[in-house]
Amino acid sequence: MAKKALDDLIGPEAGRSVEITIWIPNKDRDGNPRHDQNDWKEKALRLLAKLFGKGATAMAPCDGAWLNPKTKQLVREEPIMVFCYVTEEQVSQYTLMRRVIQFCRDMGKTMCQGEVAIKIGDRFILIDTF
Repeated sequence: MAKKALDDLIGPEAGRSVEITIWIPNKDRDGNPRHDQNDWKEKALRLLAKLFGKGATAMAPCDGAWLNPKTKQLVREEPIMVFCYVTEEQVSQYTLMRRVIQFCRDMGKTMCQGEVAIKIGDRFILIDTF
């Protein structure tokens, strides 16, 4: 459906075209189980919903794998993806995005991660400085 027709039906202000997704791990950087995944999922849901004024969704754990750079072993994990949709204007607001990135850094440090994955729009980012 053309954007103009969609805007006529629901109004241009209803559109939130940018997805923000944060991956919540269940293993630490050495592949050891973490028992605070659900706590961080809840924190991410609250942050995204409150920060962007609508809602956020957590998907059931998915099946993932990553290569441990130290041991070269494949680590299997079940991350939870928490996402929301925001406006282009919200993504361009430094204060809002700084809070999202700081959340990822805090989670990475607390959960002993090597990297934290976040996707903003079509940009996939691995945060490794905590």
